[in-house]
Formats: sequence, C-alpha cells, structure tokens
Amino acid sequence: MTQAQYNITGMKPVGEYSVPIFSSMPEELKGSWIHVTKLDNLAQVKYVICVYFNNTHPENTVVVSDFLPTEYPDLYATVNKNLMNERVYIQPKYRKKGLLPAFGLIGRTIFYEYLDALCDVPLDRSMQTESATCKAKAMCNEEIKEIPVEQRSAISLFDINPPRDPVYPNIWHGHRAGGKNG
Repeated sequence: MTQAQYNITGMKPVGEYSVPIFSSMPEELKGSWIHVTKLDNLAQVKYVICVYFNNTHPENTVVVSDFLPTEYPDLYATVNKNLMNERVYIQPKYRKKGLLPAFGLIGRTIFYEYLDALCDVPLDRSMQTESATCKAKAMCNEEIKEIPVEQRSAISLFDINPPRDPVYPNIWHGHRAGGKNG
C-alpha cells in the first residue's frame, strides 16, 4: 500500500514518530464516524476510540467527549495510560476488510490533533495485528521494534487468540454481535 491509497498527503515528524496528514478519510473507513472518550475511572485504560458505520452522526465526524455511546461500536481500540494501544475489537462483518491499518493511521492523527497525545502499538501483539502494524508503520516510514522474548505474552509467543472481549467499558455489556461476554 502507498500513502496515496490511504489519502495521506504528507507526514508531520513528531520526535521518533510521524503523524499522517489526510486529504480525506481513508477509503476503508468511508461511511463511518469516530468517537473518542477519555476515561479517568479505569485502572489501565485512558482512552477508547470507536468507529461506527451508521448514520448517528454525519460521515467523517470525529466526536471527542467524556461520555461513551451505549451502542457497541463496529471497531474499537483501548489505549492505556502509556498511550499504547491495548485492545482492538472488530465486529465480525467488518473483519478482513483492511480496516486496521487505516484505523491505526487515522487514530494516530486524531489523538495528536485533538488530544495532543501520540499513540503507538505495544511491543507485544498477536500475529493478527502484526500485519496491520507492519502496513501502518510502513506508511509512517517507521521501523517496527523487535519484541524481546522475555516481554512477550502467550498471545504473541504461541499465536493464540486473545481472550474474548473483557467488556470494558461495561456500558456495552451484552451489546456486541454474537451475544453476551460471559
């Protein structure tokens, strides 16, 4: 993939990172709107960024608030207090559509432009997110840091599926496709 395929017109260098500059929403996210919530009451999670493919808000809208919509998102990621992506979930009907690299790139821009924060991927990640990480890092012309074996979890060591969605924020309990988490 090239930067033009994601509608990226340039990169803004920020320390050792790059923040994409978009001419428009990436094609993979067309028809969506994004909601970012800062959470102060959870031990590890600082932000939740959600993508919705519905008409609750106009296409390409970015909402930043202290409140979460009660509707379960089509795609979301939690970001921990170290500004590392912690958890990603995609509703089954949107899987295998190439959303993750676009989501990572637009997410970095949103966090930088709206929240003055620079997010990155954790060193420990599943094989499923490794491909998306490689594509997004290539767009930003960044190297992927090797994961030292002693810092890996069973998810990356043995390529097991991560545990089922832990239902936080719990306002979404029972709303996801496929039923309750329990």
